[in-house]
Amino acid sequence: MTELPKKIGLFLKQQRLTNGLSQEQLAEKIGISFQQIQKYENGNSGILMERFFDLAKALKFTPSEALKKIEGSQKPEVELDRESVEILKNYKLLKREHQNAIYNMLRALGDP
Repeated sequence: MTELPKKIGLFLKQQRLTNGLSQEQLAEKIGISFQQIQKYENGNSGILMERFFDLAKALKFTPSEALKKIEGSQKPEVELDRESVEILKNYKLLKREHQNAIYNMLRALGDP
């Protein structure tokens, strides 16, 4: 199998986590099994165009946006899990001055 299904799968997983959905919840939204969602996300199964549009609608992205991101994508430095996405969402809700304070604290903690 080519790299394309893996890139698509990674994109779908990131979109699902960004939307705060479990594999089960996403599967229910589009009427398939969560096992099929797992196969898509792992790059073990190709996606029919009709299904891709269903996923786009459920995950709130446009197919053209997805294809542009997938086409130019490389493996991310860090793969985001659900907790990381939740932290990022909450961070974005903070006032800018609080974001800066947290950013500076994390940089200080991360320096050896």
